[in-house]
Amino acid sequence: MVYKTKIRTMNIKIMRTTVIFLFMAFCFNTHAQSENPVSKSEKEALSQTIVASGYITDWIENTKDYLFDGFNLQTNDEKMMVMFPTHMGSELRQEIKIGNTITVNGFETKDSLGVTKINMVSVKVEGKTIQVSPPLLAGAAPVNEIINGGAKIRELQKNVDGKISGYVLDNKTILRLAPNVSNELTRMLVVGATLSYSGIKTSSGSGEDAWASYTIIRCQTIIMNGKQYLTQ
Repeated sequence: MVYKTKIRTMNIKIMRTTVIFLFMAFCFNTHAQSENPVSKSEKEALSQTIVASGYITDWIENTKDYLFDGFNLQTNDEKMMVMFPTHMGSELRQEIKIGNTITVNGFETKDSLGVTKINMVSVKVEGKTIQVSPPLLAGAAPVNEIINGGAKIRELQKNVDGKISGYVLDNKTILRLAPNVSNELTRMLVVGATLSYSGIKTSSGSGEDAWASYTIIRCQTIIMNGKQYLTQ
């Protein structure tokens, strides 16, 4: 009995020592983290920038609103796709022309299709450096302008997932509908179909530059075959 009691006492002491050691290790680790806090978001933000020099071969416009948001850069070794925020389009296209030799500073990303792109941080052309900056704050809130019209569907716009995101009409208008509404009307809203519409005109952002001037309408109603549909 005495022997068993001694063993039990030794086991309790060992357990106490282990608990104390683990507690001290936890406290040390917590203290180290508090002195050098690096969150997950901060780790992800530590992207290494790259520098590439070459000349612009052509501009890239998005398929949503036809706004310029990039260009193709031909270097000595490869052709790179360089992207920038749409609000920088006007300034960049004024300062840079196709064929200009430039130096781009940016970081690599991959889109949902796995295509490698360079997100521009700054660009140097003819000794001038243009830094990507946030868009200018708008002044007074724009007044909603209601647009009514009628036209034929010339093209269906689709996003990267293959879902319909808009309807390009033959009067240089793009209709934007809620995704669930678009799905319900898919059978009727086809290329060549004639419709009437009403909705709110969206204002362009400061500094944006478009390949083609299109009126973007956030559609509220559509009339087809004598029937009106609510599309908000």
